[in-house]
Amino acid sequence: MKAALRALARCVLLLLPLLVGLGCYALENFLNPQAAAEFTTGLQFVVGNFPTSSTVNPQNVWFSLAVAFRFGLAYAPSYGAALVFMRLLRLKKEQTMKFVELLRDQNLAIEQEILNIIPLEQRDQFRSQLEKAIETAADRWADRYLPILVGGNEAAHRTLQTEVRTPRAS
Repeated sequence: MKAALRALARCVLLLLPLLVGLGCYALENFLNPQAAAEFTTGLQFVVGNFPTSSTVNPQNVWFSLAVAFRFGLAYAPSYGAALVFMRLLRLKKEQTMKFVELLRDQNLAIEQEILNIIPLEQRDQFRSQLEKAIETAADRWADRYLPILVGGNEAAHRTLQTEVRTPRAS
């Protein structure tokens, strides 16, 4: 189903310029001359430079709306690019934080399994040693692999280092 919708969308996108061109040709040829001139002016607002025809009345409300529409068309791609960039940054941060959460869960699971091997009466005695050993291992891992994970971004490195090295309450 999704493949069929994608194929249909691709066909529409490929045929869209042809359909717009045919529509403009039909409107220019079948409208009266005044309406055709106004249509041409409107098209110039959308796809070209500022209209140069004499049919434009700058004191008209439609002129103001057309200028606002043109402004939106001109700056919408910049806004869209910034929005996509911000979403990508947020996605990267969310993935990294999920990775950190997995590391914490792994450390807790390892700690719990080791404590399950130790007899019940000796667990409290070994718990602090085990937590210290896991913390040391997490520090070594963070020193070795965090720079690879976050690259040269020092702020991200510090944040992740703090997150990885901070034990979660069991």
